[in-house]
Amino acid sequence: MASPEESPESRLERQLEQALRAGRSKSFLLPQLERLASIAAQGSRAWCFANRSLAELLLEQAPWRAALHARRVALATPDDEAAHALLGLALAIQSNYRAAIASYRRALAIDPKNPWYLHNVGHLFDVALDLPREGLSYLQSAHREAPSQDDVAASLAHCLARLDRRDEALELSTELAARRAERSDFAELDQWIRQGNTRHSRPPALLAPHSFEPDSPPSDAASPARIDQALAVIESAPLDDAQRARALSLLEACRSVPIPSDGDATALGAAIEYAVRRRKKGGPTQQAVAERSATTTAAVRGWFSVLRPLLPA
Repeated sequence: MASPEESPESRLERQLEQALRAGRSKSFLLPQLERLASIAAQGSRAWCFANRSLAELLLEQAPWRAALHARRVALATPDDEAAHALLGLALAIQSNYRAAIASYRRALAIDPKNPWYLHNVGHLFDVALDLPREGLSYLQSAHREAPSQDDVAASLAHCLARLDRRDEALELSTELAARRAERSDFAELDQWIRQGNTRHSRPPALLAPHSFEPDSPPSDAASPARIDQALAVIESAPLDDAQRARALSLLEACRSVPIPSDGDATALGAAIEYAVRRRKKGGPTQQAVAERSATTTAAVRGWFSVLRPLLPA
C-alpha cells in the first residue's frame, strides 16, 4: 500500500516494478514506462529505472531506441555500470562494435571483475573486429571469474585457436563437446579446431558476435531443493526485519530464474543477502558474504548480476 507521502512517480515506479516481475506484456509496460520517464525528475531513481527498463525491453525490436534510453542513464549517472553495459549491448546489436566495446569498458571500470562484461569485450574484439590478440586477456579473465560458464569457455577456445594456441583450445573444446552433446555449436567448434587453419577461417556457429548473460546456457528450473538451500543462507544471515522481508521477496522472484544443474544455490542466497544489505552504511562486501556462506566471490558476483534487474534503481 502506498504511504500518504508517496509521490505519483514513486507510486508508478513501484507498480511497474511489480508488473515487470509479474511478466506483464510489453504492450502494457512500454507506454507506462515512457510516462514515468517523462514525469520523473531527470537523474532521479524513478527516471533511471524507467529508462533502464525501456532499454532492456526495446533491445530486440528497436536497439537504436534502447541505446538512447541506456545512454540517458549512463550520462546522468556515470557510476551505473548496468546502463553502460546495456548501451554496449544495444550498440553491438547495431554492429557498432567499437562504440560497444567502449561502453563495456566503462562498465568494467566500475565492476572490473564482472565476467559477462569481460566476455563481451573479448568476444567482440575476437569475432567482430578480427582482433583476437586484443580480446584474449578479457576472455581469460572472464573464464577465471566464471569457470563453469560454457559459452565463456567456448569463446576462449575460439580465441586461443585463432592465435595458434591449438593445444589449449582443444583442451577446452573437447571437454565442452563431450559434456554438452546437445550443443551442435560446441561440436562444430571442436571440429573446426581439430581441422586446423583456424587463423583464416571461422566455425559457422561463431561467425556473428554475441553477448550473453549468466543464465544463458540451457539450465534446469529452480527446484524446491535449490530454493531451500538459498533460503537456509538467508535465514542464517544477520538481517533486520525489513531486510529479511526484501530478501524473501527477491527469493520468491527467483523461482522463475533458471539455476544451472551445477549452479551454486548457496551463492544465490549470499547474493540476495548482499543485495539487501549493500545500500546500508557499513554493509558487507561480496567477499565477506561469500566467506560467511562458504561459497566463492565469483559465484556471488555472478548471481548478483542476475538479481540486478530485480533491484530498485
